[in-house]
Amino acid sequence: MRKWFNHIPAKFPEFQRRYEAELTSAAMQDDIRQLISWVRESDVTLLYAAKDEQYNQALILHRFLTNRSRMMH
Repeated sequence: MRKWFNHIPAKFPEFQRRYEAELTSAAMQDDIRQLISWVRESDVTLLYAAKDEQYNQALILHRFLTNRSRMMH
C-alpha cells in the first residue's frame, strides 16, 4: 500500500481510506486494543520515514487511535 501511495499527495485520501480499512479489519483488533491501552497509560511516539509531515501513515494512525480511544470510553 505504501509503495502504491509513493507519497503522492493526490493519492492520500485513497491511501487513508485503505489504511483505515486495514486498521479496522478483524485481524488487527488485538493490536489496536494494545496500542490504545499504551496510549491511555503514557505518551506514545509514532514514527514515520516519510519526508512529508502532512501526508504520512503516522498522522492517520494518530487520528485513528485518538478517535477509537474516545469511542471506547
